[in-house]
Amino acid sequence: MEKIFTIPLRKEFLRAPKWKRSKRSVKSVKDFLKRHMKVIEVKLNAELNEALWENGARNPPSRVKVHALVKDEVAWANLADIAIAVPEKKGEKEKKEKKKEEEKEEEKGEGEANISRGEPEKKKSRKRKEKSKGGKK
Repeated sequence: MEKIFTIPLRKEFLRAPKWKRSKRSVKSVKDFLKRHMKVIEVKLNAELNEALWENGARNPPSRVKVHALVKDEVAWANLADIAIAVPEKKGEKEKKEKKKEEEKEEEKGEGEANISRGEPEKKKSRKRKEKSKGGKK
């Protein structure tokens, strides 16, 4: 899902001390995108961060135009004029597929082995419980 927002920052950063205004505007951009894109995590690209800090910590822009993209439950944001480059992790799909295959093999292997051997299910020993109680009563 992709959207373009114009985020008003003035009301938010005026609530903060003068020396924390850019930091507050970064937080308000993230909160705005969390609310409107319905995600838990928001990542800001370097260009957007630099635009918010362009005039220093005391004088952020009063509004900023943002292009946001949701991928894998994470919202990626950048300035509206610049394309968003979402970094992809190497081999992520392969790792997920391997895990699924291993889990299936474990489930099949455990159930079949016990049935074919005719072994009963393993029970946990009670020795630890008895020692903590001071022996059988």
